[in-house]
Order: sequence, then structure tokens, then C-alpha cells
Amino acid sequence: MVTDYKKIDLFGKTLMQKVAIKTPFQFDFPVSDYACFLFSLEGDIQFHVDEEQIDIPRNYSVLLNCLNTGKKISSSNSNSSNEIVVISFHTDILKKIYDRELPLLLQKPKNSVTNQSNEKINNDFLIRKYIEGLLFYFENPSLVNDEILILKLKEIILLLSQTQNAETIQVILSQLFSPTIYTFKQIIEANLFLQVSIEDLAQKTNLSICYLKESLQNCTTLLRPIISRQKGLKMQPNFFRFLINA
Repeated sequence: MVTDYKKIDLFGKTLMQKVAIKTPFQFDFPVSDYACFLFSLEGDIQFHVDEEQIDIPRNYSVLLNCLNTGKKISSSNSNSSNEIVVISFHTDILKKIYDRELPLLLQKPKNSVTNQSNEKINNDFLIRKYIEGLLFYFENPSLVNDEILILKLKEIILLLSQTQNAETIQVILSQLFSPTIYTFKQIIEANLFLQVSIEDLAQKTNLSICYLKESLQNCTTLLRPIISRQKGLKMQPNFFRFLINA
């Protein structure tokens, strides 16, 4: 149950939200053409993608685009509360504030074959301080104007570009401007001889680990000739031993 809700709009669309929720709760993300940055301000939440669950502790965050179905957040703890800050990345607003050229984080990365659409971001000091600064504006909405909001939106994009997750974040955000859906076979072939774990590959294909393993078994016949031609290459055990022995 939502116990408190505040939002700030930019150019007629919701840009920032602060939500206080009494547990247990569940929220399913609708399919839409924007991305969201969710910061867990108080309490732990669970982010779900199909059958997989990712725990998001306090001061951690998750970035996702809403181009695909099957994403939701929840908390099953009873008689506790959560506070979440949400920042939305709308394609038309980003194009408007970056009228000359999009920053690198929003541009399609070169040589990256992946459909990944979400990423957990660990406790980051600068992002935490950024969120603390936003709380002032939620409490004092009369002091907010478009110029400040544009600066705050550009600031979070800059901070995300400096995290250790920047490469994956670029993939997720760039899909808003250059949506590309790779086939399962394209993703497998692109990562076949890279140091990629089964967990990482599940993220790249937007599949649960169980469904990924089942899909790998079904396409082993296709991939076996490629593996046979490259026997001399050192391969990462978790992923490739499964492929060869399937």
C-alpha cells in the first residue's frame, strides 16, 4: 500500500517520483518506450524478470528499460516500509535537452550484441549523495524549475556513465534511441568464445537461467560445428562445458 507519493514533472511528463510503500507490495512495470532508474532509499526490494529475482538492498539501485514485458518489483516482508526514488528517462525529453548530440551513454555501443534490459547498480557514494540532494526538491517543489530539472537529469546520466556498470547501462539506455533485437543465435555466436558465465548470458539474452539452459540444449547441434573448429581456444567452463556436454 502506498503511504506517501510525490512526483516532479518536466515538459508535461513524470521525471522523478518518491514513493513510500507499506509492505508487502508488488508492482508490474507496463510496457513503454522509456527507461527507469530505481533507488532503494529505505528497506530492501526484489526486482523480478520473468522467473529470476534480484535483491536490491538499501542504497542499491536498478536501471531498466520498459520495452519488454515480465518486469516487476516487490517486497514480501510484513509490517515494514520501503521508500523508493524513481527517475524516468523519456526519449523525447532526452532528445530535447541534448539537441545537438546525445552523450556517449545514450549512443549505441559498437560491437555489442546483447538484448540486456536491466542492471543492478551497487551502493555508489556519488549516486547516494545525488539522491539525497533530490529529497530537498521533493520537500520544496515550489523551488523547482525546468532549468534545475534539466541539470539534475544530465547529472544522473553523467554519474551513471562513471559507474563500473557504465558499459551495460549504455546498452540499456541506447535501446531507447536505436532499438535492436538480436536473435538468440546471434547473441550466442557473439559470446561463444568470450569469458561469459551462464548468469551473464542469461542477462544478455533476457532469459531466465533455466530457460536459457533449455534453449542452449536445443541449439547445440547448430553450435557444435563452430565449437569443433575452435578447439584450440581457451573457453570459460561454466557456460561452454554445458554447451559441449549437452
